[in-house]
Amino acid sequence: MALSIESLRAFQAVAETGSFTRSAEKICKTQAAVSLQIRQLEHYLGKDLFLRERSGAKLTEHGRVLHKYASKILSAHSEVISRLSHPEPVSTIRFGIPDDYKLTCLPVLLSCFNEVFPNVIIEAEIESTYELEQLLDRGELDLAVITKALSEGEQGDKFMVDRLIWASAIDSKAYMERPLPLAIYTKPSQFYEWAISTLDAVGVKYRTAISSSDITTLHAAVSAGYAVAPMLESEISIGLKQLDVSDGLTSLPTVKVCLAYPKGSSSNVSRKLANLIADDISKIIGRKVSEVKKCRNSFARKSLGNDVAYKLQNFQ
Repeated sequence: MALSIESLRAFQAVAETGSFTRSAEKICKTQAAVSLQIRQLEHYLGKDLFLRERSGAKLTEHGRVLHKYASKILSAHSEVISRLSHPEPVSTIRFGIPDDYKLTCLPVLLSCFNEVFPNVIIEAEIESTYELEQLLDRGELDLAVITKALSEGEQGDKFMVDRLIWASAIDSKAYMERPLPLAIYTKPSQFYEWAISTLDAVGVKYRTAISSSDITTLHAAVSAGYAVAPMLESEISIGLKQLDVSDGLTSLPTVKVCLAYPKGSSSNVSRKLANLIADDISKIIGRKVSEVKKCRNSFARKSLGNDVAYKLQNFQ
């Protein structure tokens, strides 16, 4: 015999009323049925649970122990029944994230969403920051991760900083070509506007080597040594290198990563998701940057020698 809910409910009623008669009335059973359930409990546990006196039923020491656990068990039982019989209403959150973070961050975020918020449906939109801001302005998103130049005025809740850098394949000489072959994002993009502006400012001629609305296609072109492109440091994959002023290219802006909401108030669910996103993305990106730097330094030591590797490490 296991501890049945009905037996525990009868026990709880007697413990609270101190009377088999009143407890029977409370749980709508006969006094005989209540007495039988209590005797079965005592027989199963091998302990007396009540002192039966003329003044009523009083808990024994063992009865007080069971009373503490019975209260928790019955409370949890009621909560489960209520939760499953009347599930919480399902919420839908329209969430936007830039193309740049879709490979490293999106899979982990969606997995966390499902685990922490099982009753929330996430509709993910993958676009450039420019387009995500347009969607927010039109009220078509509830929450979005956006990237802005660190020097720009505050917009949204900043939770981390990333670096925009020029990237090239490690063994590629494409960055030495003039006009400079670029992998260009065809959608409106602040990153590419900043990149073009810096090239124009120093008089570097450039050409479009490949253009695409898919960020992974551009990464593939850079990895193949076919072109160079502005990328976030956290998105630099193994096999790529960072270009700098010594390669004839100027520095690009430091980027702040923000959580943005539509104009007006945001929902409680959106705010809860925002906290989860900020924590997870910060960890993911921080870990990715550390891994890339570690592999980059290891490659430099093997291929370029310790002196160059030391300079590279200190430059970072």
